[in-house]
Amino acid sequence: MIIFRKADYIDVATLSNLYERSFDDISKSHQNFDIKTIQDEYHKGYISYLMYDNQELIGAHSFVQSKPDTVYVSHIAVLPEFQRKGYARKLFEHRELEMSKFDGIKYQESHILFDTTQGIKNFYESYGYKSVKTFDLGGSKIVESRKTLKSNGMLTVKDNFKDYHDDIYKFCLLAEYETTNKELKKNMSVMYWKNRPESLLYQLYKARSFELLSLRYDGDKIISFSGCGKLDFDNNTLLICRRLYCLKEYRKQWKNSDGFVEQYNWAVDNNYKVVLATFNDYNVNIFEKFRARKTKNETIFRALFHVKSDNIYFYPKQVKICETMQWVIIIYIDDTYFLRFK
Repeated sequence: MIIFRKADYIDVATLSNLYERSFDDISKSHQNFDIKTIQDEYHKGYISYLMYDNQELIGAHSFVQSKPDTVYVSHIAVLPEFQRKGYARKLFEHRELEMSKFDGIKYQESHILFDTTQGIKNFYESYGYKSVKTFDLGGSKIVESRKTLKSNGMLTVKDNFKDYHDDIYKFCLLAEYETTNKELKKNMSVMYWKNRPESLLYQLYKARSFELLSLRYDGDKIISFSGCGKLDFDNNTLLICRRLYCLKEYRKQWKNSDGFVEQYNWAVDNNYKVVLATFNDYNVNIFEKFRARKTKNETIFRALFHVKSDNIYFYPKQVKICETMQWVIIIYIDDTYFLRFK
């Protein structure tokens, strides 16, 4: 199981050794990773996390609040023997999550060597970073990349749901107002929500049915929402894409896979055996789009969601999930397990 531990001063030597072993000669010619440098970073307020898999050290990442509205993305490193196994992405996503907890932050900045591989540049771009300028530093050309938070971007929220209460409340208001679907109106109801178990707000704050939220923002406004939580009758199954909804005016530019990858990875990291994506009648069109993609080219479908399992099933009829009839996609992480519906 993968765990992250916040580094302390006693970890300076461990971080220095890890960085020295992990980075290539080009990176090390640009920046020192000796113990004194890492000590100086610690005293300047750099925050670092060590990542372990089954108690074995895999890698680390670090960042620092460089300006009142900016977090500077510093190191991210995976030991050579564990590289190209997906660990860098897990480190990156954990760092994004930790940086999102800072108050008043509008930007995340990173400096990338101009001579670095295109793959690394593409990796940062996939998380919303854009090149803003280049400059020379110590004889090397550096690309400064910046990510503007809450600007047409996906935000993954793990445990600080209350911090987003006002944004989610406004999203529910908009969804309830724009829809004519009676079931959806009940789900998004904000009036007397504390007494309405079917409402999203009740499920979020009173029933605590969500482990993770995927929120897509346009500026300061949530435009799409989905979450995941444990299936009520099977503790080995994670129910994803719960309350999946996108505001109408954004649907043409919205990717239907939003939140799917993050929630699937959450299931893998937390040892779930099955992932279940559910769809009400009002978003059955998304279910049908997924099914059409799988029918047309299953390899592309799996690559789209980074799903390694071959066991992807579209159940042929609706089943009762959480007291509601749903269309479901079943993905077996453990292909020796079998999910039985009631």
